[in-house]
Amino acid sequence: MIRVILIDAQNNRTTYELNQSPSIINAFEDAGYTYPHGCRVGVCGSCLSEVTEGIENLPPRDFIEQRRLEELQAEERRQGSRDLDATHLRFCCRTALTGPVTLRPLSGTVRKKK
Repeated sequence: MIRVILIDAQNNRTTYELNQSPSIINAFEDAGYTYPHGCRVGVCGSCLSEVTEGIENLPPRDFIEQRRLEELQAEERRQGSRDLDATHLRFCCRTALTGPVTLRPLSGTVRKKK
């Protein structure tokens, strides 16, 4: 079992014990929860999350994840927003769960499946 701590919008922390999985979304689903997501392939950005602890426990980004983060950074620059620091951002549909992490989902919340 792998410890995953989620920080919600009110800075509350909830701890989950999940199995290792090909994606963080799959690990939550296998445990009976839904993680914020839309497309499941890294395009929509709904599962984008900040890794506040344990980034060293995640595998390197694949090409698609890296490319999409670069696109998001370019979008931010075009809009004149702050330059997005993607150092600790991961797409949870494309990131395997291999070790303990603390995550802050950037959109939506984790919910128990009905």
